[in-house]
Amino acid sequence: MMTLEIVLVLVFISFVDVNSQEDFLSPANFTHHERLDANYELFWKTNDSHIMFKTQVMTKGHIGFGLSPNGGMANSDMVIGWMKDGQPHFSLFGATSQQPTNSKEERLQKKDRHSVGQVLPVIDAEQNWHLLMASEDETYTTLVFYRLLETCDKYDIKILKDTSRIIFSYHPADPESETSVLYHGASRRGTRSLMLLDPANHYMENSAMPDDVIVVDFLNNKFQVPANETHYNCVVRKLETLHEKHHMIRYEPVLHPGHEQIVHHIVLYYCTQAISPEFMDKDFSAMRELPHELINCDQVFIAWAIGGQAFSYPDHVGHPLGTDYNSGYFMLETHFNNPEKVKG
Repeated sequence: MMTLEIVLVLVFISFVDVNSQEDFLSPANFTHHERLDANYELFWKTNDSHIMFKTQVMTKGHIGFGLSPNGGMANSDMVIGWMKDGQPHFSLFGATSQQPTNSKEERLQKKDRHSVGQVLPVIDAEQNWHLLMASEDETYTTLVFYRLLETCDKYDIKILKDTSRIIFSYHPADPESETSVLYHGASRRGTRSLMLLDPANHYMENSAMPDDVIVVDFLNNKFQVPANETHYNCVVRKLETLHEKHHMIRYEPVLHPGHEQIVHHIVLYYCTQAISPEFMDKDFSAMRELPHELINCDQVFIAWAIGGQAFSYPDHVGHPLGTDYNSGYFMLETHFNNPEKVKG
């Protein structure tokens, strides 16, 4: 068993292909990135069999990360890690051997756990999350770890080509023992829906765009989400006049803070005909009051679903705009899935 584990580690590290710890921790080494809250950043990359995560959190205490079947703690597959006295700990609640150790393998103490409900999670019999690196400075605690996409462990959640529910947490203090992890509190936890196996779209949040790029925002009005379980809001916008052919090279969602979990999908439709001014820049419910004139806005131009990220076209590819065949009118449809009936 030990030989097999070492082989798996070497196989995955060979996939990483880095030359130093600095390279290993670099955002450029990961293909995906998501800011889970103001203090918690998640990076990840995959190959055919494994997924590697990097959690970088603005704290000097412990940080938690996990996969959930529904966004809650019950039946989740989780890990917690921290640095203490220069030693890395990796466990849901940080259990480590009390015996002094010297080797790097022994120092990388690790345990993964699953939650059986709203109770203290229990340690899995099979340890399927593996710590690769941990660090702490004056600002951040950082963990790099990996696991198989399919572990064949009944307590582990499969990572599929579908939306995954991520849960996360952090605390300013290190635990004293595996049973003394302090409650993270309501403001230092959260859940996000992510497409973990989306095609690689290298982390380019601050990458340079062409000097002549035009940024266009298709946004809802200052729309108040109704206290309904589901709602489809539509609004028509006109793209500024383009006097020659242009190409769309990137798109990304713009989500109002607090709406990350209720915006189920966004579709930008192309309208095949010009739309009368009386229907412009107004909110319509697609389920009840969509005017008949907007029936011509039925050509899907961009589609985004919960868990998706920004998408950049390859350097030699773009979506044409500004041709004689483009009316310049678009309808933005936003689906709010709001089971808690939160208004605002």
